[in-house]
Amino acid sequence: MRISNLQSIPFDHIISCFLEAFSDYFVSMPDDPEYYRSRWEASGVRYDLSFGAFHDGKLVAFIIHCVTNQIAFNTGTGVIPAFRGQRIVSSIYQHALPELADHNIKMSKLEVITRNQTAIKIYQQVGFRITRTYHCFRGNINPMLPVAQLKRVDVTELVWETIPNRQNQSWDHQERVLIDGPYEYYLAFVDQKLIGVIGINTSFGYVALLELMSQDDTSWGPLLSALANLSPWVKINNVDQRLEGKVQALKACGLENPIDQYEMELVIS
Repeated sequence: MRISNLQSIPFDHIISCFLEAFSDYFVSMPDDPEYYRSRWEASGVRYDLSFGAFHDGKLVAFIIHCVTNQIAFNTGTGVIPAFRGQRIVSSIYQHALPELADHNIKMSKLEVITRNQTAIKIYQQVGFRITRTYHCFRGNINPMLPVAQLKRVDVTELVWETIPNRQNQSWDHQERVLIDGPYEYYLAFVDQKLIGVIGINTSFGYVALLELMSQDDTSWGPLLSALANLSPWVKINNVDQRLEGKVQALKACGLENPIDQYEMELVIS
């Protein structure tokens, strides 16, 4: 088994391995290669700092890294079914961690579904530790009155420093990713008062940004009702469990919480 970075590997080969590895995952994954191409570009994937295992020249396992601010975020780890149970992920990390250190990477992060105990055990053996828990939601919103009025704005019009809970956002929902992402942005108003902000890809119902501009939890109803007008069915990933008002509001409006995820971190010496 040969392990090397993915810098010279065609995207088509990487995504073919990716889709095969996730074909039997806990949740269904998008199968459009262009979805991953654009998402990985926006997230800052570094193929020279992403790594794969090769058997007879074929990519059979991988770790895809986004890199920023001396942090390597693992946006996808997978092994195709025929090669599981061979400790390949651990072997890739044994190869990858010294290379990350050589590139002045100080920390690695990842997210893993809480039910995926096999993966969690592997990551813990490598040296990762659980740092927080996220809830993931999906379904149809039950709208209620009043409904906030929405004003569409360009991403450049958002004043990111004024949006609450930015420190609680997961990797894919941070400003540097959202700026280049495929999202529409809206400010929400009730009686001409700004109550919240929404970032959504209406083609998929995927909500990447949903925040109140104050601590008044009663404003969740108008904001979520306005969101329902944009897309009745939505998917909202990685809501920090510490945001209790937000979590309760998402459950109360009829959304399901099918999975939870852990964020895990490893300090690279």
